[in-house]
Amino acid sequence: KVQVSLVGGLDTKTDEKNITGVSFLELENFRFTKTASLTKRAGYEEYSRVIDGASPITTGAAITSFNNELLLFDGSQLYTHLTTDDSWKSRGYYTNAIATEVPAIGTGVSFSDTEFYSNGQLTAYIAVNKSTGFTGQEMTVNIVDNADNKVLSTFNFGGYNGAVTKNKLGVAFLNGRFFFFYRKEDDSTFVYRYVDLAAIDTISAETTFVNAAEIRVTSMFNAIYVGTLVGSSANVTIIPPTFVVSGPIVVDAAATSAPALSDEDLKARILYNTAGGLKTTLYNQSITAQLHAPVVVATAAYDFSAANYALGFSAIYYTKNGTDSSEDIYRRTVTSTGTL
Repeated sequence: KVQVSLVGGLDTKTDEKNITGVSFLELENFRFTKTASLTKRAGYEEYSRVIDGASPITTGAAITSFNNELLLFDGSQLYTHLTTDDSWKSRGYYTNAIATEVPAIGTGVSFSDTEFYSNGQLTAYIAVNKSTGFTGQEMTVNIVDNADNKVLSTFNFGGYNGAVTKNKLGVAFLNGRFFFFYRKEDDSTFVYRYVDLAAIDTISAETTFVNAAEIRVTSMFNAIYVGTLVGSSANVTIIPPTFVVSGPIVVDAAATSAPALSDEDLKARILYNTAGGLKTTLYNQSITAQLHAPVVVATAAYDFSAANYALGFSAIYYTKNGTDSSEDIYRRTVTSTGTL
């Protein structure tokens, strides 16, 4: 142990051969801000800019921490840092609340159902136009600029008979294309069209997708995940960036609704209804390995509405009719091992 007097401070003028021992000629990794006070300079480590399933982060507007979580804002999206592989995971887009409302699809028309999806800059809508005078042009698709609510393109087309009800429409975004899914009621076949942003004034022809009763569409893991109900089978079909369809993969062969999916810490959380109640399970991204067995979220003892359920961040939301005939909204959390 050697004691060094620091009363003299940092001497940058005296030759090191003539130093008297009361000052330093050089000082590394310490701060000397006042007499007899020496503090260690904190080091730093550069974090990766890699985003899971997307292009790297190019700008940063703010960074902070909450408990043990490192958070980043790049001006439009929110991210959390994954320590397992030093990457970032998007937690969605940030938008300011607005006090006014503007028409998203149109005014003076009647729509029986609608779905939409936003990629941050643009929002795409698909709706069923039930107004008179639209025979053969019942489907309406709009793409809107979020910055000024300007409609960039509109398409009207037909191709179905009868009413389109809940879980018969879907919108997703993948590799510069908005995909629009809808069911042709005359033969129960789901088809899709897409609009490539490089040719935003053109919509593709119909592509036959699947014969099913219901559909639920989700964009995640840089792919499109489509939950379908085929007979009594809850299936998942994946459309990757190559647009080559993979599946269907059977999740449960005794279901009564199409499965909903969400990204849960780089795993696929799945939620669907059965005769025994609402169930949830967890898979890997490719839906090839089940990470915990299905668990019942809400039992069939209630008059459960199969259409009214949704997934949030590690949470499940659903409605069910209670014994007093009122419909309540419930929320349950679930762990990666299936504990509710």
